[in-house]
Amino acid sequence: MTTREFFSDKVEIVNRLDNLDRASTVKNFAALLTFPAMHGWTFALELLIHASCAYSSGTAIVTREEIRDMLLSVSTALADSGELPRDLFVVNVMTGRGNRKLLTGTWEMPDFWVQHAMDALRIVPPRIVRPLQEDIYALLDVSDTVLEKLGLSRYQAGMLAQSHTAQLPGEDLIHEAEAVLELSAREQNSETFTIAEGELAGIEDDPLGNSRLERRPIISFGNKPFFAMPTAVSAAIRMHLIQQMKTIGQLEPYATAMKMLQTSRLNEDVLRRLKSYQHPVHQVPQDMRFARQTVVEFETGKIAQVLYLNDEDSDLLDRGLTSFNTAGLRNWRLQFHLARFIVRARFVGHAVGMTIVVMGGFGRGFALPIDDFCVPDWPVYAISLADAIAFSWLEDNWCSAVWRCTGQSNWLSAHGLFIDSEDDLVRLLGYWIDKLKLVPADVSIPSENVTAKD
Repeated sequence: MTTREFFSDKVEIVNRLDNLDRASTVKNFAALLTFPAMHGWTFALELLIHASCAYSSGTAIVTREEIRDMLLSVSTALADSGELPRDLFVVNVMTGRGNRKLLTGTWEMPDFWVQHAMDALRIVPPRIVRPLQEDIYALLDVSDTVLEKLGLSRYQAGMLAQSHTAQLPGEDLIHEAEAVLELSAREQNSETFTIAEGELAGIEDDPLGNSRLERRPIISFGNKPFFAMPTAVSAAIRMHLIQQMKTIGQLEPYATAMKMLQTSRLNEDVLRRLKSYQHPVHQVPQDMRFARQTVVEFETGKIAQVLYLNDEDSDLLDRGLTSFNTAGLRNWRLQFHLARFIVRARFVGHAVGMTIVVMGGFGRGFALPIDDFCVPDWPVYAISLADAIAFSWLEDNWCSAVWRCTGQSNWLSAHGLFIDSEDDLVRLLGYWIDKLKLVPADVSIPSENVTAKD
């Protein structure tokens, strides 16, 4: 979706923005992104920053009432999109120069994915990686300095609830945040991630999530740099790394390094407490270099096929991090391998178990034809590597937790009580671990088409 597409039926907002001064309007919305109390409004604020860059060409200064009205209007349009950030407002990455803070925004585990993207640089020759690291460190330094001045700490939570009146911070606090986002010459040494105001022309047709502003989140207004999209640091760094690796012809070895790093994390952090399955199984073909398979035992006699998939889509640079990794949909050999493994395990080996596809790479969403692999009593689930590692911290035998939780969900569905998030393994398992059950004790079972929402 582009800014033009989103605002195509919001003529009133576009007309209002047309009368406003671009720089001051962008600065107002960007400042609001830095308040934990405004965390639930993040996506609406990012949309309005893009719209201000695209449509604002007047001289009027935006008022608090106008900000409220536009926020409420955009938020209403987003109500059914599910675009809400996680509760963490500030996250952290580790660099060779120390810890650096960044805002989460609406990105999924931005610290995890950018950390892996930076760590994978260790395999690149130093003469190539040093300029890249300097660019990355410069943007991370800007982010950390800004958040430090604003008094924001690592792993600080944000408020997800949206008030019906779009209550804003005090005007003096907003102006203070604007002043912090206006970078001094000493702070601004990140030209790679800076875009001139004149280069914003046509931004309304950029795909949201992969816009020029999200790749270069600092705008130079009259040669005065302003940190206009502080929530885009992780995405900007990841896309810059991928672009530069492609430019210098190192993208394939870089992707290989990423796969090695992530499969090592998967084995050491997620699977090391589980016993390897000792019987012969169908192995991943050697030329499927984007996939790694591990088969483990859990509970008594059950097995789990854990299949790691790297993100090797050639269209990542064009479509951005908000696009879906569809390699699993398009690779018939991967689909054939999964189907053959499951059929052999279930009907030849008479095994009981499940398949868990773990998606790695750079943090994109993914699409898999899971229904095509399903056979009776052998479920197939998909989860990101970041979530798999997070669950392993909560449950030593996380495969067993997945099995028991989804088994309870299936049993409830068979008895007329449907879980609203049963297709979202992350939310379902997280809820189950937190509550130790899926439904309250006062709900009657069996029920007739009752839906339980988290």
